[in-house]
Parts: sequence; C-alpha cells; structure tokens
Amino acid sequence: MKNLKQKALFLIAANVLSGSLILSSCANNYQITNDLSKDKKNNTITNDQIKIGEIKNDIAKVLIDIQTTKKDLVTIKGEVINQQTKVAEAYKLFEPLQAQYNTLDSEKEKLVNDLKALLSKDSATQVETINQKIKNIEYDIQTINFKITQADNDIESNNNLIQRNKRTKTSNTTAIARLQTEINQLKQKIQTKEASTPLNSSEIIANNRRRINTLNTLIRDLQNQLRNLTSSDSNAITNARDNLAKAKQLKAQLESQITNITETITLNQELFTSIATVKTFIKNFINTTFTSNPEVSSLFDTYVLDWFDTSVNNSSIGVVYNESLNNFIEVVRYFILALFNENTRRQPISGAISSSIQRKRIRNALLTLTSNQQAIINQKTEEIRTFWTNLQTQIEPVKAALAKEIEKLKPIDDVIGSNNSNLGDFDSLLNSKLTEARDQLNQANNIIKQNTRVLDNNDQSDKSARIQALQDEIAQKQQELDQLNQSLQTDNELSSLKNDLAFKERQLESYNQQNTNLDQEIADAEQKITQLTTAKQDLTTQRTSLQQQRTELTNSLRNYNPSTDNTEITNLKNRIKLLNDRFDYQEYNDKNNAYKEVKRELVKLEHKQNIIQNSLNNLDNRLSNLKRQLTDIENQTDSSNSPVNKKNKDQKFPVFPNPIEKPKNDNGLGNGNQPGNTNPGGNNQGDNGNTRENSHPENGNQGGSSNMGSSNQGGGENNRGTNPPQPPVIPPFFNQNYTKQNSYPDYISRYNSKFVSAETIYQEIYDRTFSLQLPTRLNDPTLSNDILSNNQGTGWLLDYHRYTNTNKYKLFIATNLHVLGNFSNANSQQVLNELNYVDPTGNTPAGVALGKTEHTPTSFASIPNLSYSQFINQRGGSVKYYGSEQFFTTDRGFSSTYNSTTYTPNVYTSSPQIVFAAVDYISDKAYNQFKPMIDTLWNTYKQQYPDSEAVEGYNKLTNKKIPFYTDFGVIEFDVDLDHADETFRGWINKAVSAVDNYIARTKQSGLPNTLTGSNFMTLDYLSKGRDLSQTNPEYAFGLSNAKNIYIAGYPRNTDGTTLWMQNNPTERNGNTISYFRPPKNVDAFAYSTNDANSKIEVGNISIYTDVWNRPFVDFYGFNYNIRFSSLFFGASGSVAYNDFGEIVGIYNNTSQSTKFGDLLKSATFAPFLQTANISTPIGTIYAYNLIDGTDKNLFPEQTHSFRDNLRLIYKNGFSDGTRTTALFPQGY
Repeated sequence: MKNLKQKALFLIAANVLSGSLILSSCANNYQITNDLSKDKKNNTITNDQIKIGEIKNDIAKVLIDIQTTKKDLVTIKGEVINQQTKVAEAYKLFEPLQAQYNTLDSEKEKLVNDLKALLSKDSATQVETINQKIKNIEYDIQTINFKITQADNDIESNNNLIQRNKRTKTSNTTAIARLQTEINQLKQKIQTKEASTPLNSSEIIANNRRRINTLNTLIRDLQNQLRNLTSSDSNAITNARDNLAKAKQLKAQLESQITNITETITLNQELFTSIATVKTFIKNFINTTFTSNPEVSSLFDTYVLDWFDTSVNNSSIGVVYNESLNNFIEVVRYFILALFNENTRRQPISGAISSSIQRKRIRNALLTLTSNQQAIINQKTEEIRTFWTNLQTQIEPVKAALAKEIEKLKPIDDVIGSNNSNLGDFDSLLNSKLTEARDQLNQANNIIKQNTRVLDNNDQSDKSARIQALQDEIAQKQQELDQLNQSLQTDNELSSLKNDLAFKERQLESYNQQNTNLDQEIADAEQKITQLTTAKQDLTTQRTSLQQQRTELTNSLRNYNPSTDNTEITNLKNRIKLLNDRFDYQEYNDKNNAYKEVKRELVKLEHKQNIIQNSLNNLDNRLSNLKRQLTDIENQTDSSNSPVNKKNKDQKFPVFPNPIEKPKNDNGLGNGNQPGNTNPGGNNQGDNGNTRENSHPENGNQGGSSNMGSSNQGGGENNRGTNPPQPPVIPPFFNQNYTKQNSYPDYISRYNSKFVSAETIYQEIYDRTFSLQLPTRLNDPTLSNDILSNNQGTGWLLDYHRYTNTNKYKLFIATNLHVLGNFSNANSQQVLNELNYVDPTGNTPAGVALGKTEHTPTSFASIPNLSYSQFINQRGGSVKYYGSEQFFTTDRGFSSTYNSTTYTPNVYTSSPQIVFAAVDYISDKAYNQFKPMIDTLWNTYKQQYPDSEAVEGYNKLTNKKIPFYTDFGVIEFDVDLDHADETFRGWINKAVSAVDNYIARTKQSGLPNTLTGSNFMTLDYLSKGRDLSQTNPEYAFGLSNAKNIYIAGYPRNTDGTTLWMQNNPTERNGNTISYFRPPKNVDAFAYSTNDANSKIEVGNISIYTDVWNRPFVDFYGFNYNIRFSSLFFGASGSVAYNDFGEIVGIYNNTSQSTKFGDLLKSATFAPFLQTANISTPIGTIYAYNLIDGTDKNLFPEQTHSFRDNLRLIYKNGFSDGTRTTALFPQGY
C-alpha cells in the first residue's frame, strides 16, 4: 500500500471535504430501503428490486464505515506528524551527546580492546585462542598440502600425456615413411601403366570405337562360319555361340559406360543451371539496388561475373563444384557483405580481385553509398540470405549425385582431373563419344541379328572339308576377344592403382595432421606443467610461511608469562576511568531513552496508521463489489422480470437514486467510487504487480491498473456539464523527507575500511553461481516420456564438504524453494516424513545439470539499462551445461539446451537430495496464532478449487496443518573431479575458492551487523531499523539499510536463451528518479530503512500450491524491497551481497511487468535472518535463522534450519565419517 500513499491521501483529503454529501446520500438510501420494505408487504415489487434495495442498504452502511475510517486515518496522520516532530526534537537534544559519545567511545574502544587482550592472557581462553589459531593454520597447511598433491597429480597426468603423444608421434612417423614409400611405388606403377596405356578422352573414345569395330568384324566372321556349319559340327557351333555371348557381354559393358557418361552430362548441366540462377539473382539485385550508383554494378560485372566465367571455363568437371562454384560463392558473399557491413566496407577486397587499383576502386565505390541505398540493402539482406540457403539446399543433391557418377567414370579419371581440357571441350567429347558409340552398337545389334538368322537357317549340307579351317579361324577370333578383355582389364587396373594412391595420400595427410595435433597437445601440456610448477612453488612458499607462523605461536604459547603485563593493565584501567569521568553518562542515557521512547511511539502510530489504511482498502473493495452486484442486477431488470403479484405486473416502479450519486456541485474529488470507475477510490493496490506478491510497495502498480487516484474517470451521466475538477490543497503530512532512510548513520566511518569493490563481489558471485536444471521423473507408468523438464533457475554454492584424500566434493547448492517446486521426495522416506517434505504424487528427481557461460565475463562493470544485447560476449556469451543423465542431451523437453549440454556420467556420483526447505520450520506455538485464519482460507480455497480429486488429496495430507513457506531451499549432490573435463573441474574449483574467500573475509573483525567469527550476519536490517534486538551485541553500531545490493544470476529470455546478468545498471548512479518517491538514483539506497513487506503483518496471507503439489501458507517472515535489481525470470535463487561483501539474502521476486534486461523495476530478496520477535495485528513473527538456527536461546520457536538438518540427515557424518563443511569447520 505504500506505493499508493500520496495519491490515496489526495482522495482522503477530498473525501473529508465531501463527507456531508455522502452522509446525505446515505440517509436518502435508508429512506429508500424503508419504502422498499413497505412495498414488499404489498407484493408490488420484483425480486430484483428487493435485492437492489438490500444492496443499496449495504452500500450506505459501507459508505458510513468508509467515512468514519477516513476520519480516523486523517486523525492518525496528524498524530504521526506530531510524533515525528517530537522525535526530531528529541533527536536534536540527543545528537550532540551522541557525537561526543561516539568520539569518546572510539578512544575507549581501543583501550578496552587492549585491556581485554592483556587480561585474556591470564585466562585459559587466551591459551585456547592461540591453540585455535594453530589449528586454523594446520587446516590451511593441510589444504595447501592437498593442493600441492593435486598439482603433482596434474603434472604427472600431463607428463603421461606428453609421453603417450610422443610414442604415438613416433609410430605415426614410421607409418608416414612407409606410406611415402608405397605412394612413390604406386606413382611409378601408374606412370608405367599410363605410358603403355595412355588414358585421355580422345584415346578412350578411339579405344571404344576400335573395340566396337572389332566386335562387328568378329560377329560378321561368326556369321560366315555358322553359315557353313552342319549339325555334326556341334563343337564349332558351341564355340561360335560362346564367342557371341562374350561379344554381347562386352557390348553391355560399353553400353553401361555410355549410360554413365550421359547421366554425368545431365548432372553437370543441372549444376551449371543452378550457378546461372545464382548469377542472375545477384546480378538483378545489384542492378536494382544501385540504380543511382552504376559504378558498383559495373565493378560487379567486371570483377565478379567475368572472373567466374573465366574460372569455370578453365576448370574440369571434377573440380567445378569444389573450386569454381565455391570460389564464386565466397567472392559474391564477400561482395555482398562489403555492401552491408560497415567494418567490411572499409577493408580491402581480396581473393579473386588482386590488383590494389581494383580494390581501391571498389572500396571507394562502396563508401559512396547513400543512406537510402544502405537502407534498401538492409531490407534485402534477409531475402538474399533466404534465397542463398534455399539454393544451396537444391545444389546439395546435385553435388552428391555428381560425385557418385564421377566415381563410376574412373577409366576417364585423368580427363576429369586434367587442368588442360576445359569443361566445354569435355562436354563436346562426351556428346561425340555418345553418338559414335550408339551408332556402333546399332550396327553390332544388326550383325548379331543376321548371325542369329543365319544360324537358325544353316544349311545342313556336308561341308566337313572346311570345318578344320573354320575352327582355326574361330580360335583366332577367340584370341582377339581375349585381347579386348585384357585391354579393359588394363584400364581397370589403372583405375584401381589411382584409387589406392588417393587412399594412401589421404592416410598420409591424416597422419601428418595427427602429428600436428599431437605437437599442439604436447606444447599445451608443457605449458600447463610450467604453470602448475609455478603454482606449486607459490603454495610451497605459503606453506613455509604458515609453518613459521605455527612455530611462532607454539613458542609464544610455551614462553607465555602473564606477570609482566600487570603494570600496563593498571595504566589502561586508569586511562579508561579518566575517559568515563569526562562524560555525563546519566544525561546521555536520559536523553537517549527519551529519544527511543518517542521513536517507539512513532513506530506504534505508523503501525496503527497502516492498519487503518488496510481497513479502508478492504472497505473500498467491498464497496466496489456491492456496486458491481448492483450494476449487474439493474442491467438485468426489464419487463421480463415477473412481479411477485402477477395482478400488478404492469405497475410502474420509481427509479431509485444511486446512493453514491455525485451532486452537481461536486468538484470531482469525492470518494473515488463514481459509476464507471472500476477502481474504487482510485486506490489501486499493487499486489498483482509482482510474480508472486508485491515486492516493492513504491511500485505496486506494476502489472495492475494504472488508474491511481483517477477517481473521476468514466463518471457517466452525472458528470455531464460539471466544471473540471480542482486539485485539493496537499496536507502537511505529504512533505516527508526520505533522506534518513537512504543514508548511513554517522558512525559509518568505523566501517570505511571494510567496503569491498563491486568488481570483487560480482567476480565472487559469478564463481559460486550456476544455472540449474532439475528435471523430475513423473510417477506415471503410462507415459512414454516420464521426464518433466522444469523451468530452470539460479543456484549458488552455499557450502561444501571435501572428502578425505580425494578430489571429490559434496556440494550444497542454495536456491529459491519455488525453483525446487517439482524437486519432489528427494531424500529417505524417514527424513521426508520427519521434516514434512513429502510430495503426495510420488514424483522424484531425475538428475541435475549445472551451467555457466562459455567463458568468464571480461568485465563486471555496469551497463546501461535495456542494453544487454550489446554486451552478451562481454558478459560471457551463451550458457553451456554438464548433466548427470543422458536425456539432458536429447530433446525430451530440453529443446533450448540439449545442444549445449554435455553428458558426464562419472562426474555426478550421487543423486541430488533436499537438505533444507524453509517450510514447517516454526513451533506449534508460533503457528497456532494463525491457525484460525489459515483454516478459513483453506475452506474458502477448497470451495473455489476446480479439481476435487486434488483437494481430496490435499485434505489427506493436511490433517495436522498447512505449514508456512519461505522462499529458500538447499540441495546437495556429490561430484568427482577426477572424471571431469578441464572446464567443469575449473567451475567447481573456482566455486570452492569463492566460498573460501567469503569465509576468510567474514572472519575479520569489525564487519557491520556481524559478530566476529560468524559466517553470516548476526543482526538483520529490519530488527535494527525498528529499534528491536537492542540486546544484540551488534545493535549499538548496527546498520538498518544498504547503499548497494549486488545480485547476479542466469535469467532466461522469452526466446529460451539463458544469459549471465547483473543488477545495478549505469542509471543507478544517475540524477534521475526511477522510482515513485525521492531521492534521486545516485542518492537512493538499494534497500532503504524498514522498506520491507510481510503478508502476515498486513493480514494478507494466502494459500500457495506451486511447491511439491500440496498447499502451503505464503509466507512467513519478511521480504526486503530493493531497487535497481529486477533481473528477469530464471534469475530466481541468486545470492544477494551488500557493500561489505556480506551475504544478506536470496533474490526471489520481481515485478510482473519486467522485461528482459530491464533492471529498474521493483524486486525483493528474502533475508536469512530475523533476530527480533516482531508483533503484528494477527500474531507475532518469531525470530529465525535459516542458515544456523541451532542456538535455541536466540531462536526458541524455530525447529529446523540448514545446520539443524545436517545434524538430522547426516547423524553419523558423511560417507567418509567426518562432520565438517566449509561453513562449519569444527563440525556441524
């Protein structure tokens, strides 16, 4: 509601002025209702008219309640203003003392710390502290030893790789020498063969002609022989017929060769037709595009088309596609790109155009293009690309078919590969050969027919005298036929030799390329060894230094003697007493208590104001519903409505006046509920402005109607003829100063040395953050695909456990619970039941995939809002994944990521499990305050829910209670980096290092809101901002707000693309005001003091069923509203840091109207901590700590946390028997 504060107050002020008018209208309505009651007794009105009267009566009552509530709101506003004045006056009296106190306190703090250090030397605590330091150093030494061992293993692995590659290279070198010898021998054989049997186009044609002529002669001779044979000459007849069959077989071989040649010519013509189509299309495009610049068209004709025609005419058929066409494609493509691309246009055109003068002429011509011509070119770009793609698709089958036919034409291989005969000559030879061969075959067929007839009609007369002579002649013809076959065999042998030569040359090239690759791998491995050796030396140096520190601490512990410090202790006590005597602590405490008292009263009044405002909003909503019912009934009332007394059905009834009808002298600033306005009172709540709830009250209108305060729009007939509305005088409580909420206290200087740069924080966030894919295996055996690919989210490494003496880790990944909405039944049944983490469907996790950008971002600097598309490469490019299951690389629901996912079966060594979910983590005492309201909500929900079976299932599951929900969860799984590739291993190692760096930073003393030694904040912003948790050790110098919040993750664009994105665009430091209220962006805090929302606090809890297919209560605790951080959907679950490198919460909501790359909408994060119990009108929100709630003195009403669940799930430690993690090095 805060986002409507100012506009709603305009309406409140106006409604106060018009109160008498409303009361008058209400009185009229009561009279109308009484009249209706009388008429009802006489049965003279319709049922609808009775209903109308009842509704108007209810409207009148609501209007009275609204009027009363508005008066109460104005009254409380006045009280708030008065109290603010009192607070300011009290602070004015207290501020000088506070400044003096801070100065003295700073001096005293140093003295006290020195005194504590000396005093602690006399206690066992000091000894324990030194021992703890020694243990920490030993842990660091152990870590370094592990890293050194890992480096040694990597060095050994790379050395082994080098040795393997060298052995392989030696083997390849031997094979290369052998192949080179065999190639030389084959070339010699081919040369000898070609010398005795030359194979060129003319000789092949001549050979075929000679063979066909020989066949003709042979067949004629056979005809004469058979004519003279008798039936007794059976052997001679058989021989003649065998020879005839051989002649026919040889004819078939020639005919097949002719067929292949014919098909080749056809395919070659089709190919050149396609090329001609390309030429025509490009030529037409050039001419039509550059009608006003003939120089470009002329250059294209001269240096592209002419070059191509010359190149093709000088090419043989075997290289026309691989050389001429590809060269033409590249030249045309370059020419087009030169026209389209500004950068290419300024580069010299190379390739076919080699002359510097020609390149200069082309470049100058392209640079003279007008902006209009460039616009035309841009419009044609996609058309050309589409045409080009389609044409290439058409050419591919032609290319494939041509390649097959060329394989068949191996006997004319040197004609195909010759550079001396051009394509036109070859076509002519092929056609000539085809014609001659066909003529000769026709003649051969005629001769065969004649011989057959002669054979059938052979004279049976006795011609035995000539048989021997004929048999001798047949033997001679057999010899001639064998010679023909031998000629063909020689041709085939030559082709076989050439095929062997080509194969061995390819083998030789492959071995040479393999050796080149091996050389590169050896060089890379040697470079890695050098890097690892350097790193090992650095680690050894660090280890030596730590060992020296350990020795010094051990010696100091051994030689420790506290007696020498007594004098210094006395001096320090005297100096502290002197400082205390210089300051009037009584006056300071009195004025401090007075200031706190008026401040607490102000908080109570503001809280009361919120309650009244909420009541007013509810009344407005009720009024809107009544008006809607009234309008619906009046629209339905006509002559078809039967009266109660049919005898009086024609009786005319009076038109009842609208109880909220605006008088003619209304100035248009009434209660905002005029007819036609569907937004009662103009009070447009922003509850629908966010994905799940309104995450930023200042921008609550996001995603809802924007009719804020426009109460007079669509006023209907009552507005006709009225004067334009005049704005009211702004009440004094509008002039609020938001400076304090957006500034640090004076003592911020004590933390100046603790600020961390944005570059460092974003780098750390990047290293520990992943894009998550968590598919679900559906419990439905009827499904052919039982894998549900859930929406992806963002997760980050919260904690890890390193297994003993291995390169294996257990990773604890944190994310939003709504990201884990289908991460069902992910643990043992005992754990699920005890923690109430059961999903009733029986679905289970199907695997896990971690993703990151292809390369580390080159810069983490801010970029302008909505400009992300220009910085994709700078931000790391597209995202790649490593998945635990094979189906991640298939299109089983992973349509946008499976091409960029690598299956790594031996890396993920355990199934993912749920460790902590922020549901049902408060006691029955904390829960039962809200149970009556929850029961009412649930009963209403069941009546409205359309799926009765689902509701019945919910009923069985919720016999005890419907638990609260907070948007945070942690899962875990094991990875073995020994089986990971270099990329994935680098991801995990950097994530682990990022966690180590974070823990090392939080170990420092003096961080705000964090007790020294704690890994997370120990005082939350809200408890400090509301002056609660005053007994907290960090309270006195705690912070209640944050200048900058740093969030980054992996949102997913609407086209399915996932990218790395950060908050805080460059506008964050500008002078504009991007949000509803001041200050300017540069002065605004990302999180302002007390800018948080809770559904419990405003009495607006709801039923939420998007997690584990069961109902929860949304939500427990608070969400913090933040600026400059509206990362798009998919970034849910990102970690949130503050200026000091402290983790403050988890990103969970953004405005529903947010566009991809728009970072200036509203957003929220969920804090992990609330140290104070916060009272609300409907109950108390008890303190909790989602990470470590094990201290029940601090969090008595919390039952589970991440650390609690580690103790529950891993009662006996992890599989290696240990109980340590990075966050809990002494054991969880």
